[in-house]
Amino acid sequence: MADKKTMPDLHEALDKLTYDVLHEPDEERREELRQELVSTLEAVDDKAGAYLRVIDRHEMEIESAKAYAEAHKRRAERMKTSQEFLQNMLRETMRLRHDSHGLTEMRTPSGRWIRYYSENKKTVLLIDDERLPEEWTKTTVAPRKADIRKALKGGDSIPGVTLAEEGYPVIRWEKV
Repeated sequence: MADKKTMPDLHEALDKLTYDVLHEPDEERREELRQELVSTLEAVDDKAGAYLRVIDRHEMEIESAKAYAEAHKRRAERMKTSQEFLQNMLRETMRLRHDSHGLTEMRTPSGRWIRYYSENKKTVLLIDDERLPEEWTKTTVAPRKADIRKALKGGDSIPGVTLAEEGYPVIRWEKV
């Protein structure tokens, strides 16, 4: 058993030993294989315990990382709000300097400059959806899965759609 240290090794040994115990014709050899199978099962239990400890640690670290990320997201949002306040204050101060004194540029003690442009323009689209010709629109087609599922469960038949059950394995473990 010393050579089987990883769960994949133990899994492979368990599979092989199970088969060998069931198909070994020699009773004495079958007993040896049973003993090795019992030993392998114990090793699997030990390894599963180690897996669960790592899973629990990962779960804690994931939650911690999510909390850390959320805290940084909130911090970034506060900084963005503060940045917008500072930019608006500079813009309004520059507007006041321009309107009161005709000044359009300011230099900081470090030499950085700020310029005010009273007539900065950009082109924007103003679209009246109801008057826009259809040739200038796009339509996307996507199945309404929730409605389809509800209709099928209600007994309706929809061409091209089948409701099927698919099985999948699940494991659960005791939380620490």
